[in-house]
Amino acid sequence: MVVERDRERDALTLIERPRLFDRTARASVVVLEAPGGFGKSSLAEQLAAGSVSTVRVFLFSGDSSPARLVSRLRDACRTAGLAAAVEAGTDLEDVPAELSVIAVALVRAVPQGGCLVVEDAQVLDDGALDAVVGLCSSLVPAWRVVITGRSVALDIAGALRLGVDELVFTASETNTLMEQVMSADDDLAVTITRECSGWPAAITLAIAAEHRTPMTASGGASLDSLVAELLRDSTLLDARTLTVLGHLPVVSDEIGTALGIPNLIQSVITSGLPIRATGAWWRLADPVREHLRSRGPINDDDLVTALGVVFHKGETTLAIDMLLAARHPEEVCTLIAAIPYDVLDQIDVDEMASLLNAVPPLVVAANARCLAKLARAAESRVRITLRTRLLDRLADIVRVNNDPVLARELEAELVFDLNRDSKVEETERRGRALLSVTPPDELVTRSRCLHALGRITAWKGDDRSLVDASHLLAEAAGAMRTIGNDVGVADVLCTLGFFVLIPRGDFELGVTRLTEGVELLGRRTRRRAVQLTFLAESLALLGRDDEAIAALSESRSIGRSHGDQRVLGYAAWTQAKVVARRRDIDGTLRWLREAERNPGDWLDHPTGTQFLAEAAEMAAMVGAEQIADEYLTRAIDQAAKQELPEIPEAAIGALAARFGDARLAEGLLTLDRVDGSQNASNRWRLMLLIAHARARRGDIAGARAKAAAVSEELESLGHPEFAMLHEPEIWSSLMRLVDGESIPPVRISVLGGFRAEVDGVEIPVPAGRPAQVVKLLALAGRPLPVDELAELLWPDTATDVGRRRLRNVLARVRRAGPLLDRNEGVIALVPTAVVDSQVFERLAQLASTAAPEGRRAAAEEALALYAGELLPADRFEEWSVAPRERAQRRAVRLLAVIVESAVVDGDIDRAVRAIEHQLALDPFDDSAARHAAVLLRDVGRHEEAAEWAQRCAVIRGELGFSVPLDPLDLLDAAR
Repeated sequence: MVVERDRERDALTLIERPRLFDRTARASVVVLEAPGGFGKSSLAEQLAAGSVSTVRVFLFSGDSSPARLVSRLRDACRTAGLAAAVEAGTDLEDVPAELSVIAVALVRAVPQGGCLVVEDAQVLDDGALDAVVGLCSSLVPAWRVVITGRSVALDIAGALRLGVDELVFTASETNTLMEQVMSADDDLAVTITRECSGWPAAITLAIAAEHRTPMTASGGASLDSLVAELLRDSTLLDARTLTVLGHLPVVSDEIGTALGIPNLIQSVITSGLPIRATGAWWRLADPVREHLRSRGPINDDDLVTALGVVFHKGETTLAIDMLLAARHPEEVCTLIAAIPYDVLDQIDVDEMASLLNAVPPLVVAANARCLAKLARAAESRVRITLRTRLLDRLADIVRVNNDPVLARELEAELVFDLNRDSKVEETERRGRALLSVTPPDELVTRSRCLHALGRITAWKGDDRSLVDASHLLAEAAGAMRTIGNDVGVADVLCTLGFFVLIPRGDFELGVTRLTEGVELLGRRTRRRAVQLTFLAESLALLGRDDEAIAALSESRSIGRSHGDQRVLGYAAWTQAKVVARRRDIDGTLRWLREAERNPGDWLDHPTGTQFLAEAAEMAAMVGAEQIADEYLTRAIDQAAKQELPEIPEAAIGALAARFGDARLAEGLLTLDRVDGSQNASNRWRLMLLIAHARARRGDIAGARAKAAAVSEELESLGHPEFAMLHEPEIWSSLMRLVDGESIPPVRISVLGGFRAEVDGVEIPVPAGRPAQVVKLLALAGRPLPVDELAELLWPDTATDVGRRRLRNVLARVRRAGPLLDRNEGVIALVPTAVVDSQVFERLAQLASTAAPEGRRAAAEEALALYAGELLPADRFEEWSVAPRERAQRRAVRLLAVIVESAVVDGDIDRAVRAIEHQLALDPFDDSAARHAAVLLRDVGRHEEAAEWAQRCAVIRGELGFSVPLDPLDLLDAAR
């Protein structure tokens, strides 16, 4: 039944008007200018219907300024699922520049073409109207723009304007509308159209009235008389309900329930009043709402109650504007102070803070907790400057009001900020002083202070501090549960899991607490996205990479939906850690760059310094020494500016241990102030790096002793596989030292064919699964857990069967020669193994980042290793496709470097030979052949140029492209 009523409603408000569509078909900008009730919104909706994506901006009376226009546009983009495309400009102070950034982002997000609809543009001031003109110029012609308003003073070149004369209904259109609810009648349609002067809103009402009581009068149909006729016999809409409908620009059944008016929307539909759904809301036709509003003022209690629903359903700006207009500023403060914790990080905190400036200072001072609530929203968005400004204002009020309870609540927020800024001593001193004077019943203050103290205590990293932190955090979680703050509980569980339990070595329990925290949060919230990154890092530590990558994928999806740079930056940072452990140099550097492309406020904060330090370690792990040094230099410089020199010390020591001053490494890695690295989770890694540094400087006995200590440490943690899982090269080498074995050099070749050599002698690895195991490990560039390797070899076999088969295969490889290491469920190549494709990848990466004067030599050095296609005998194996294509692309790019260098040197023959090699790798690269032809023609070697032009024509013909009759014509196009 409801569906049928919805259809009736739609029929009364939406009919196709071909005469208007024909006029607007080629217009990129359409302006619909007419009083209310002329169907502007309906027509705009139909004009946008054919677009891939529609962004619909609804403006209200308070949205006159350029800044409010931007805010409404951002809201509309979020509603359309395009938030990630527009948040890039949110920190710009120049509104036209911000709109330009948003427009460019929208075009990139929907290159097929979308439609922007701006409703009720008559509320905009001159500055905002100018901004709309600039927005149109940035969007058109890729997107269509439709602007509606009662009067739209816009001068947009090429815009099509439709006014009252075009928007009035014809008798034919009236008849089409009548057919949806009653029998068609040409004469009656003419009468209704004439009596209503073609006004769509009046015609809609007239048809509804005629459907109930046939028209008999012929003296004109005013809107007042039509509304009165519709409501004459209605028992569903009393005077109070009609007044509410007249004074609210949007309504919903939730508002009706809050006001004690059940089935509000259905009652309006049944009465025949024209009402349409717009997203989560319903809107009466403007002329009808104006008529109802003229009946008298709305009851203050009804207005406040209804706007409370409007606020909590997401129309925060509209609700506050109307409350301010109705002179209820105290209700504005009450609404903000009562925002539920689970939606706090979803509001537009900048806009809320701006609107609060319109509230009289004395009212804010009397309701100051609204400042504290907005400050917490700013914290969740990492809007540090805004948070500081709000807390400073709150501090001024506290000093005047002398409210001890509010003063303690403010102090808890300040303690939290001290923790955020890593001010250990001051956080502890002020936090513990605050707890000593805060009564047990002030749970908001106590929970915030306990959480801050728990975090800063955990940050110290030693075993005793971690125990103390767990007690503080448990008490904080209990207080937050008591006040119903599930978001706070989730935050505490995240701190407990990632900063206490994981560092303490309780890995599985840490993952459990992190998972519990994530599940307390809404499915698409920013906090969930951030906490998923912590969960992912913990899963990756345990080798559960698939789960980690799935968590990061969800985090990025949420981050994109909100356009949140912090979320996207954190997710990329964590993804870099996952792929670095796999020794994927390209992936690691790509994700590190992605993290820096989303800086937000976090990159300039101590958190960003920690990122730079960890980025240096990750780059070093994958062999990108130069890039590692660059990251480390930046981390040291930023830490010095922040007066936190201890942050990069662990990274300095790690890089020195891997390839720098081994004595310096040992000195740095034994410092007590290498914070966060002396706990049980990381202590073994420091010990391992120290052992490696000792081995590098020839202290074999010391290296053996330290390696033995690493084994004991990992055994006590219950994870002896960690060393092999995370540091396979170093650990395998150290284990040989402990066992007193010498390791012969091993070379694995996969470029040009498969070959394994031990100490210069080829090893006949049995074909089939044994050879495949060696190939898989060589291409992976990392150790593989037993179960993962078995799954790759026998994807459709039960796990226990795969393990049993793998044992037999590994035994056959061992009989062939000392190629593999097996340690605690992880299989790896021996630490002396050198894989030609891995060396080629590293050299190619160095060539791409080398200085111009050394780029050719670096490219030639890398190309010397490219002996041919990677594993040609395994061309049709799925696991070999991506590495093969990646190596080939590398070689082609290196040859391009050779060509470029040869052209600069004037050595055309060398350039042509390199191009010949390019075509050998990619026979369908017509641009390479054309390049050779151009080079030869430019030096007067016309016959050779013609031959190359012919080759280019043949390639293009094979690709299905049109080819000129004379191949040399291709050269003219190239020039």
